[in-house]
Amino acid sequence: MPRIASQPAPAGRATLEIVRRPHQRGLADGRVRAVLEAVLSDRGRPAGGVTVLFTDDTEMRALNRRFRRRDRATDVLSFPWQGARGEGYLGDIAISVPTARKYASRAGWRIGEELEFLLIHALLHLLGHDHETDGGEMHRIQARLARKILGREIPEVRVHAMDRPGAHARGRRRKT
Repeated sequence: MPRIASQPAPAGRATLEIVRRPHQRGLADGRVRAVLEAVLSDRGRPAGGVTVLFTDDTEMRALNRRFRRRDRATDVLSFPWQGARGEGYLGDIAISVPTARKYASRAGWRIGEELEFLLIHALLHLLGHDHETDGGEMHRIQARLARKILGREIPEVRVHAMDRPGAHARGRRRKT
């Protein structure tokens, strides 16, 4: 993902880069940072670097096709870092704002809650969790974090949507 915007992190805080494509506002920078730091703190992880891209379905489809060979848009992609960019760099997260809006409407919660949920979900993937293979551990962690960070339960329709094959994914980054 191209790195267009970045925020230097104060000592002990996560390094956060936020990229916003035109007309894809996403969450406020401070809220993205708050969710990121809450998840890292909860998981006992030191501050790490993350890039978050808020984009549209066209770019998301291209990313999904390039990195997962699936020719369709999706709501969120996680790209765990596998290179030597810097100690503590966790990876990249891409979120389709239009798809998130659609899922928020179906779930009956605000778009901001959906975007925060997707950040939690994607960050757990960057930390090595995989709900497809972990016997429900990631879902339990995610549900607890949603209660803690969002102050509510994840709507049942969203829990089940994340279990559909190919509903979202972890991509692979090449080592550099």
